[in-house]
Amino acid sequence: MRPAAVTVVIPSTAIPERFELLRRALHSVREQQGVSATALVVLNGTQYTAESARALRAEPNVQVCVRTERDLPAALRAGRDLVQTPWFTALDDDDLLLPHALATRLAVFEAYPELDIVVTNGLLRHNGRDVLNMPARLHIGRDPLRALVHHNWFLPGCWLARTNRVLPDLFEGMPRYRECTFLALRMAAHYKLRWIDAPTVVRYVDSPHAESKTREYVLGQEDALRALAALELPEYLQRSLRRRITAAMHESADLLWTEGNIGHRCAHTAVCAICHSPGACSQPPCCAPRGALQFGAPHEHDSTGATCTIDCAGHRCCQP
Repeated sequence: MRPAAVTVVIPSTAIPERFELLRRALHSVREQQGVSATALVVLNGTQYTAESARALRAEPNVQVCVRTERDLPAALRAGRDLVQTPWFTALDDDDLLLPHALATRLAVFEAYPELDIVVTNGLLRHNGRDVLNMPARLHIGRDPLRALVHHNWFLPGCWLARTNRVLPDLFEGMPRYRECTFLALRMAAHYKLRWIDAPTVVRYVDSPHAESKTREYVLGQEDALRALAALELPEYLQRSLRRRITAAMHESADLLWTEGNIGHRCAHTAVCAICHSPGACSQPPCCAPRGALQFGAPHEHDSTGATCTIDCAGHRCCQP
């Protein structure tokens, strides 16, 4: 019997500083046991060198697709459009699959043929030390969707999907940031999913030139969270997302405050922290960084019971 064929989509800028990390990821795909795995590298943007592109095309069991515009959601969808195997997944270019990763996930599909997607635990690697992404005591498998209120159990490369049931629209509406949270919400809310408490992927948390360490990442969190809130989700998740949107606005304000640009931020993102929407509440909006909240004495908001304070700009800021 021929081994199951799986495509692993790997979006990558393939910049010289990260090229060896990409090769490490490709090696982990080639070393998969019990399956026939092919890596599909989507060159995401034009920062790669001609030498890197030639080296990738010379790699065994590697397909290469080029997108001139740097856009991770579009790169993932472009990769999915090219999948011709019965199974597919995706992997960050600086992470790696453990040797039995794909076979472990396929075994779950064999036991539960009604499933669309299998998601597993993973390892977080920092300074050479590994820890489980989700401790077993959290019991994620009982209700993966509700668990997302407190724990994002989704890691890049932790999943496997049936190609004929999980179409390219999986990535429709994905924001530039928070892509893991987006996929976790989308998969758990709209597909038949099973969580397995077995690590199959290694997530490196100290990779060089990581986008999560950039200014753009901090300032992009509000828009990303609003994209998550646009999904069809239960109200308990919508409430959680509204709180996170407020927190993201404070994070942006913290950064812009240090840059002297807080006025610009307020002009464009003033929002009521009680109802979390611009102009929909009678209370003045809060747009000060959290450090500024000490300027006022807390008091209770009569209609909601939220704790409020007056920030240094004279605005009332209320936290549910």
